[in-house]
This record gives sequence, structure tokens and C-alpha cells, in this order.
Amino acid sequence: MLKINDLLKEIAKKLKDYPNLKCIILYGSYARGEAHKDSDIDLLIVLDVGKPIKELDKILKIIRSVDKETKVNIQLTNLKDKNYSLYQNVIREGIVLYGKFDIGVKELKLNPYRVINYNLAKSKPRIKVMVSKRVNGTVIKKAGGKIYRYNGLKEEKGVIVLPNSSLLLPEELSRGFMEFLDRYDVDYKQFKVWKE
Repeated sequence: MLKINDLLKEIAKKLKDYPNLKCIILYGSYARGEAHKDSDIDLLIVLDVGKPIKELDKILKIIRSVDKETKVNIQLTNLKDKNYSLYQNVIREGIVLYGKFDIGVKELKLNPYRVINYNLAKSKPRIKVMVSKRVNGTVIKKAGGKIYRYNGLKEEKGVIVLPNSSLLLPEELSRGFMEFLDRYDVDYKQFKVWKE
């Protein structure tokens, strides 16, 4: 049995001339450096074909010609299927063995969002009310009986109210909300995420 690095080099060498091959990526426990003796090798193989699964038997045959003993788990894709969680793992931890993995958030059809967690503990009561109205909206009844309703952020498309004074906001809404919090000296933490 070949050592893992030699095995991976040999697999990449044997597959590099495969028709329509775009790239080979190692991911999973070997890519993270957490593999043990019973770990399998996880490979993402990107092919520029309509139905990559039809190529599985041919590719397995090539890999088995290199080493029959090592368990290799293969994911075939043309990047058009919507296996977003796999692609996110590959982007985060993958090691390109051959070719170029040129997929990004655009191809994954992900949009920028921000999680904003605000802390009103040190804020004055009037600021707490203002933040509540900004998040939840408000209804005002005028003396003449006319009712005015102002929608809060939670009514906006794509906004998700999370526990513990947190919101998930589309990027374009998050800037305005952070400026609002800054204007009234409200403490907050934020981080960017990507979401379908």
C-alpha cells in the first residue's frame, strides 16, 4: 500500500488526462489533518459534463488501478448540482490536488448577510424603546383616530429574528441598522455569513 501523499499524487497523475476533468480536491479528515488509520480518503472530482455520475465507474477503475486497499470516497460534480454544504466544506478545508477550484459565493448562489447581536444593558430606557421600535415596528394612533403603522426590520424580506437580541440581516439592511446602533452608542457584535 502506498503512503497517502504518494497515493494522492498517483491518483491525480492518473486522472489528469481524464476527459473534461476540471479539478480534484481532497477534503475531509485527511485535508484537516485529523485522519486515523481507518479514515477513508474523500475526493471531490469536478467534471465539465452534464451528468458526472455516469463517469463514476470509469473513475473508480482508474483509482483502483493505483491502490485497491485504501477506501476512497468520491463525490462527482459539475458544480451545477446544489450540494452547497459540500462545496462550503471544500472551500473551507479542501486541498486542490489537480486543476483549479474556481467556485465562489456567486456560483453557490449565496448572498451576504450579517448576524448582529446587540446589547441594551447599558442603554437608557428611551434608547431601548427606539431599538425595539426599529426591530419590531410600531403602531401610532393619532388624536383624530388615524392609525399609522411603521414596519420594523423583522418585517423586511430576508430578516430573521434570532434569540438573545440578535438578527440575521441581508447585507444591504445591516449597514443601516449598524449605523443606527452606532448613533445611539448601543454595543453590538456582528459577523458576516453567507446564505441562500
